Amino acid sequence: RQSEGPGYSMDAEVAKNLGLALGDTITLNVGGQVRTGLILNFHNVDWTGLDLDFPIIATPATFTGIPYTLAASLKAKSGEEATLEAFVKNRFPDMPLIRVVDVLRSLATALDAIVAGLKAAAVMCGMAALVVLAGSVLQGLGERTNETVLCKVLGASRRQLLGQLAMEFLYLGTLVALTAVPLGLSVAYGVTSAAGLGSVSVSGTGSIALAVVAIFVTLVVGLLTTLSTYSAAPANFLRNRQP
Repeated sequence: RQSEGPGYSMDAEVAKNLGLALGDTITLNVGGQVRTGLILNFHNVDWTGLDLDFPIIATPATFTGIPYTLAASLKAKSGEEATLEAFVKNRFPDMPLIRVVDVLRSLATALDAIVAGLKAAAVMCGMAALVVLAGSVLQGLGERTNETVLCKVLGASRRQLLGQLAMEFLYLGTLVALTAVPLGLSVAYGVTSAAGLGSVSVSGTGSIALAVVAIFVTLVVGLLTTLSTYSAAPANFLRNRQP
């Protein structure tokens, strides 16, 4: 059978990046000895799990005649790492041991620092966006006051004016959400794909919640920055208005 001869199984993402398909031939140089075989199948490696896995796996017949050593991974229950390590050393005194837990802790610490930095940057970007939004609203505050006074003189009630204001900023928040959320998710997906985190998925519930938050924040900022305008008395405003 074909699987009994030389052949390889490749990580699907690696094969895609290299432009390889099933049945293509690849050649590896292992310890100075060249081995050529077909790509028999694909497998998926979850690099985020940090498990012992390889992007290329060969059939047993592929490396026949090449000297090799065996590698194994063991997982111990919490608190029993030292017992397992002592047991392995007693049975196989010449075998080198590598404690992966220390490496994983260092990686976790580094990743936590990176995530904290990204969160801080996201908060700063959000605050900057709020400042820009408030500034753009305040820039047209004088014109909005004139329109409000005119509507009040023509008989519009405060409830009607506030309802119009809420609808305006609700529409603006929806437009922001429909633009910013897909754009942000696209950038995040591109970053994760470039980092090799192909298994990362997007939460539909989280995306909807993010859009709702964006709409709510836009509505609140708009109401807070312009509420005083809609509370102004027409007589006082017209009396103090500069000609």
